[in-house]
Amino acid sequence: MTESESNESEEEFIEDQNNWTLEKLYINLASSKGKALTPVEKKFLRGFLCGLSPAEIANTVYKSRSSNTVRVYLSRCGIHFLQHNLETLLKEIV
Repeated sequence: MTESESNESEEEFIEDQNNWTLEKLYINLASSKGKALTPVEKKFLRGFLCGLSPAEIANTVYKSRSSNTVRVYLSRCGIHFLQHNLETLLKEIV
């Protein structure tokens, strides 16, 4: 991703910055995933945090209504996060 593409990414979903501490969220999700989020994952996550559906995110990012890629990325990210946090919670309970 070039610097101009990164700047465009930041501008696409600007309202998320008003409601979320993105860097902390990225760190928590990366910890759950076991590696850093890709620029694409961050872009999709930001769209999701703005309340957009996968189809709306796909339309904004790719100018396409095909949302399969967005759904897969969001699902993977969410599954890793849930697994990590459930494991942590269960360790605390036991």
